[in-house]
Amino acid sequence: MTAYVLLAYLSLPNVSAADMATAAQIVRWLSKQQNPYGGFASTQDTVVALQALARYAALTYSTSGAVSVTVSSQAGARQQFHVENANRLVLQRAALQEIPGQYTVRASGEGCVFVQLTLRYNVPPPKSAVTFDLRVETEPKECTESARSHFSLVLHARYSGERSATNMAIIEAKLPSGYTPVKSSLQQLEKQRLVKRLEVQNDQVTLYLDQLTKEAANFTFSLEQDFPVKNLRAAPVRLYDYYETGESCPSRAVPVGPMVQSVAAEGVSCPGSTPVLCGTLSGWVGMSCAGSTPITAVLVGSVSHSGHGITEISPGSKCPISINPTQVRAFPG
Repeated sequence: MTAYVLLAYLSLPNVSAADMATAAQIVRWLSKQQNPYGGFASTQDTVVALQALARYAALTYSTSGAVSVTVSSQAGARQQFHVENANRLVLQRAALQEIPGQYTVRASGEGCVFVQLTLRYNVPPPKSAVTFDLRVETEPKECTESARSHFSLVLHARYSGERSATNMAIIEAKLPSGYTPVKSSLQQLEKQRLVKRLEVQNDQVTLYLDQLTKEAANFTFSLEQDFPVKNLRAAPVRLYDYYETGESCPSRAVPVGPMVQSVAAEGVSCPGSTPVLCGTLSGWVGMSCAGSTPITAVLVGSVSHSGHGITEISPGSKCPISINPTQVRAFPG
């Protein structure tokens, strides 16, 4: 906002001396907001602020003048910079070794220079309040044979902060390994009212939303399997405000229940070694062996093939079979 005011002052047909004096105060304040890399709080702030500062520099430009800047400390350290027409566009910097310390900056000569002091230090990250509600689900929710090759990802998002609505909000959904988004589902997603733009990278779908309000919004797209991957890990989904980066939501994970691998179950109630659905999952999972009674077991952890252990069986399970942690077994329900 301040940069727009500066542009308004400097865009008058005839800029008076009083306008330039006011503009100089605005430039001084804007310069204090600039970070060590030349930018400002956001991309939009940077574009407008640099445009305003460039306009001010054009109106105050002079080909003559030279300035010497001396930085000294009470302990006797001394650093000198010379700025003249030949090097006026060259960034000069030096490291101040005495920290903590008290420094004095003195300038002599004719002209205008910009001096910036940057202090870098580490502090524990503050505990920020969660300002978004994000829930990630798959459809279907059950672990079925068809879900291994094709399923839908459902994102439920809502703003829960102090304002009535957000600025532009971003949802970054990482894709599980071996899966790609279905183009037709993305085309339908782009037609939703809140979706401003959609980007697809190799392993991520990014949604740019006009805003989010207190009312929940749902976004759905489909994934299909390109190639099978064992021991799938959860893929993170991130939601945040584009212009208020402090307003975000802890990452949520894409459930991997529907994306399970076929493995061999040993022995119990199954003839020989019969494939059943297992994988990285948590909760009650319905499984059946061909020609046998359906079985139910609770698997917690990653089970990929015979030889990996079952890490936990639900205490409420009625499985009469004792657990052998060195084998993968199918337990009758």
